[in-house]
Amino acid sequence: MKPSSGINRWPLMIACLGSLFLVFSFWSAYQAATRSSAVTDRHYYSHGLRYNDTLVEQKAAESLGWMPTVSVDGHTVEVRLTDREGRPVSGCQGHIVLLDAGVTVPLAEDDASFYRAALTPGLQGEVAARLEISRDGARISRRLILNL
Repeated sequence: MKPSSGINRWPLMIACLGSLFLVFSFWSAYQAATRSSAVTDRHYYSHGLRYNDTLVEQKAAESLGWMPTVSVDGHTVEVRLTDREGRPVSGCQGHIVLLDAGVTVPLAEDDASFYRAALTPGLQGEVAARLEISRDGARISRRLILNL
């Protein structure tokens, strides 16, 4: 007589492993198809190409000691820009980028070191934005959350 042999479990284990792989693959494809992209900057590639130039501009602004003070009055964003000693910084160009909407709103200089931008009236709640101000090769960039 032949000795009785145990059940060969390898085919069952391979089938279970293959099934788990297929389930995980379908779940991953579903997540990729139904979830929105986490990329908030639509122009990330062009910004990446300018990465070194942007670092140089930011270092120049840091060496000048630029300090922006941002306030919101209704749907108007006011930025006061001063240097390290508290003196006003004038003659800058700047804008505010509303990250969720992808809209760029230019800043207008009203008075020495005061820059204002009027936002669209339809915005409400917390709005993610980026403030960018530059002058003579120096640039400062700050991420903001505006409560409207």
